[in-house]
Amino acid sequence: MEKRATVLQALLKENQQHARSRHCRAEALGRRAKGTAAGSGPFPNEVCMKPLNLCLLGFGNVGRALVELLLAKREEMRERYGVEWRITGVATRRLGWLAWPEGLDGAKLLSGDIPLPVPQPTNIDEWLSASHPDLLFEVTSLNPLTGEPAISHVRAALEMGSHVVTANKGPLAHAYHELRRLAGGRGRRFMFEATVAHCLPVFSLFRENLAASNLFSFSGILNSTTNIILEEMERGHSFGAAWSVLRHSASRRRIRVTTLMASTRQ
Repeated sequence: MEKRATVLQALLKENQQHARSRHCRAEALGRRAKGTAAGSGPFPNEVCMKPLNLCLLGFGNVGRALVELLLAKREEMRERYGVEWRITGVATRRLGWLAWPEGLDGAKLLSGDIPLPVPQPTNIDEWLSASHPDLLFEVTSLNPLTGEPAISHVRAALEMGSHVVTANKGPLAHAYHELRRLAGGRGRRFMFEATVAHCLPVFSLFRENLAASNLFSFSGILNSTTNIILEEMERGHSFGAAWSVLRHSASRRRIRVTTLMASTRQ
């Protein structure tokens, strides 16, 4: 829940900027104050609202939970923030590169009722060109050794003008400075709050709320997996028992757990 909520917060922040540039939010608030309708179309603010094209690179537990949350919050996002969106692309190892320029219904995506586009893109560049993302959610599996192919995917999205939100530690560990410079040069945002501390607002806290402060250092265990294991061991459980509790918790809460066992044995 925390990871998908953080990604949704990034979406709201990006689209608020998108809406302000077109005066959509001001117009919507003005209509609401006057008690007049925004339009006769299927969306209340259709007259001034341009939907954001959303693409998901990876559609496992995190991606599915994100789509569920977007659907549940759709009306609230529209009414409170002037946000409308549509899913124009999904890419996974199993499904391949799928793009729907006019958008795909999120409920159909969750149910597995997914029409295959013809022709179907065969690589990241073709997929981005076909889906035209305003915002890419990169939620693929971690490659701790190189950060690939996530780094190349994030780079390609930024180069073609999309904002990127990632929950993947690999691009930050191996290419943070490059990707930040690339995003800044394109006038895009590269956001990664979901990558550490189980989505506690660490980066945004210092970037936005402590802008005039000088941060010298901070310490802590910024990893929920390690915290859960240490808490269980403090209660007198063995490492194996603590690991079992963690896996059961992860399965029940539908969060992805990195495999700590292999590294602890080396």
